[in-house]
Amino acid sequence: GQASIRVRWQTAKNGVHFHESAVVITNDPIQPELNLTIEGSVMVHVTASPPELVLPTVRPDEAPVAYTTIASQVWDRFVVDDFESSMEGIQWQVSPAEPAELERLQARAGYRVRVTLPGSLPQGDFNHWIRFRIDPEQSGQNAKQYELPLRGKVLRRLAVSLDAGVDVRSVWDKEARRGSAIHRQ
Repeated sequence: GQASIRVRWQTAKNGVHFHESAVVITNDPIQPELNLTIEGSVMVHVTASPPELVLPTVRPDEAPVAYTTIASQVWDRFVVDDFESSMEGIQWQVSPAEPAELERLQARAGYRVRVTLPGSLPQGDFNHWIRFRIDPEQSGQNAKQYELPLRGKVLRRLAVSLDAGVDVRSVWDKEARRGSAIHRQ
């Protein structure tokens, strides 16, 4: 007789070679076990490296810049466009990825995305996203949205209060003895 067998494997990260097997017990006295084996590499249609933009120490009034590479291990070409973000005032520039970066990602095509945040971010943590469209062009697949997390922290400004009872003269005197203080009239 005949029977259908459906086996599913959970593959690992992209670019990782895998080798999996399964044993199926049968009621056939001639072949009581059936060994199924699958091996290969996981290839992704689209990936971002890094997969999120993290800016842990943004100085006040600084317009920080972050980079990511959008790449495909499957498509020979694709288009990245229609950028939008939950953060107002963000800017981006898209250029072809360097061949060395594509090789590192084992990718066939890709783009380097430069993201510039506004210099007027308020102090504290921020969590936003950048969304863009990926169009595989000639692959016969439809365009899809891709979302990239954007998070970080804007540091607080340094403030010194002389009303707190700090003797500034003794600090200046100690620094002057070490030769690192600058005295101005």
